[in-house]
Amino acid sequence: MFGGELETLYQVTAHDLVGLNLGYSNAYFVDRATTYFGDISPPLSAVTWFSRNGLPNVIPFTANLSYSHIIVLPGSSTLTLHGDVRYLSAHDAGNLPTLDLSLYPYIRQDGAEVGDIDVMWAMKNPNLSVTAYVRNVGRQSVQGVCAPGAGIGFQTTEYDPRTLAL
Repeated sequence: MFGGELETLYQVTAHDLVGLNLGYSNAYFVDRATTYFGDISPPLSAVTWFSRNGLPNVIPFTANLSYSHIIVLPGSSTLTLHGDVRYLSAHDAGNLPTLDLSLYPYIRQDGAEVGDIDVMWAMKNPNLSVTAYVRNVGRQSVQGVCAPGAGIGFQTTEYDPRTLAL
């Protein structure tokens, strides 16, 4: 596995902050183990357990752009508005035994953008804050985990649905 990450923050004004994070990963199997089906006569052919060379759930390229703005309110309290959007490149959300190659489309996750919004009201005295947020603003469907289920087909877990909280 090799890769790199770049994180930058730029304080535009005393109340505005812009961030950009970029990440790249190249992860793959080397000298994968081979599974044999016991001492069957005649022997069945050896099967490499994982059908793909890449490691599952390793996203090759990610990017995150964020913006925060602080509004100073009367009484030394502040209101912080924050938004970010993440880009996740296409990747395999799981791996398959070579016997199940026809199921490959079910583990392939297309590239996706996911956005979040936060609003925080903070008081200095007493030290108290309240945060409200919306996760996955655009209701993007992104597989988080996809793996063969034992006798029940494939199981998938999607990225959090649109979530509102206070």
